[in-house]
Amino acid sequence: MINFDPQKLNQRLQEIKDLEKKKAEIEARLALITGLIQETDPLPKGFDYRETILKIFEDASDMDLNIDDVTKQITIKYNFRVDRKAVANRINYLTDRDKKLQRIKGKRGFYRLFEKEREQEEINEYQIKQAM
Repeated sequence: MINFDPQKLNQRLQEIKDLEKKKAEIEARLALITGLIQETDPLPKGFDYRETILKIFEDASDMDLNIDDVTKQITIKYNFRVDRKAVANRINYLTDRDKKLQRIKGKRGFYRLFEKEREQEEINEYQIKQAM
C-alpha cells in the first residue's frame, strides 16, 4: 500500500498550477516579442516605396486596399518581404501629406487613390482608347 502525505500532494499540485501559469505568461510574452520582430529582406536596388505603393493603387483603382493588401502585393511583385510598418507609414504619408490616397469612410484601415487622381487616370485611359 502506498503511503502519501495529503499536504505534500497539495503542495505539489499547487506547484504544478503555479508553473503552468508562469509558462502561459512566458509564452504570451514570447509571442508578443516575436510579433514585434518581422523578418524583412533588403530592399531591391532602385526600390521606392512611394512609387511602388502608388502603382499598386493605380493597378487596383477600382478596389479599396488596406495595408496588408499592399504589403502582400509588394511581396508578390518584387519577391521580397517588406516591412509592414514602413508600408503603413508611407501610406499614411501619402494620405495625409501628399493627398495621393484617401481613407474610405466606414471601412477602417482601407484606402484608395484620391478621387482627383482616379478621375485623371480615367480621362487618360479614355484618351488612349480614343486615339487607337
